[in-house]
Amino acid sequence: MSSVIFQNMETHGFVATDTLAVNEHGNPGLFRSKAFYIPHLKTITYATGWGDVLEDWFIHINRRMVVAGIEHLDCFATETLQSIWEEFNERNKAHLQKHLCKTVTVYHMGVSEVTGKIVVYAYRSKEGFASEKLKPGIGVKPECTVPDGPADLMEMMKEQRHIQQNSGIPFNQQVHIGGEIQVYQLDAEAGECRISTHARFDDYEQMFKQMCGKIRMDHYLEEWEQSLGDKPY
Repeated sequence: MSSVIFQNMETHGFVATDTLAVNEHGNPGLFRSKAFYIPHLKTITYATGWGDVLEDWFIHINRRMVVAGIEHLDCFATETLQSIWEEFNERNKAHLQKHLCKTVTVYHMGVSEVTGKIVVYAYRSKEGFASEKLKPGIGVKPECTVPDGPADLMEMMKEQRHIQQNSGIPFNQQVHIGGEIQVYQLDAEAGECRISTHARFDDYEQMFKQMCGKIRMDHYLEEWEQSLGDKPY
């Protein structure tokens, strides 16, 4: 589970996510990318809920699908996501039974090969991954205040985190937000996507040290030093 803030207009759109992934106890596990840009389809794919499904979907699109763009991809998305979700549930049956989150919503934001405009589709597991074309506007998950003017992504994600921490939901069942904010900016007229790190949360280094404390850092350092060899750097 993660923070996702996105906005789609006809010619421009953006997707912003945090990078924190936690373990089953809600403690920092690792930092990871939570959205993927597919250049040959001019499409960003991202998700809320079980992010592992998004990675399976990205690999499937990139390795096995012959499609012309986001609209063509939509023709096959529902049936294929149903199959991927079924396989994911079978592989992770024991883990899913213990976890509160049992759903995923996959999103596509891309430049339509039909109109040349930006479109967004949502596919929700609880709706059988039925195709849902979203209207232009801003979307947030989990909840936070949506400003009338330009979005201050850091302030919005800090509010999301504050709401989760004060929701009364058990710690290991909250949406944990942190790491860095990665932003994908899609330009329909230029036909390009710019990916950048927008900002870093104040507790980034603290979380990273906590992650490192859970693994054999001496082993990783030894391997890293051996890989350098006699290289000047």
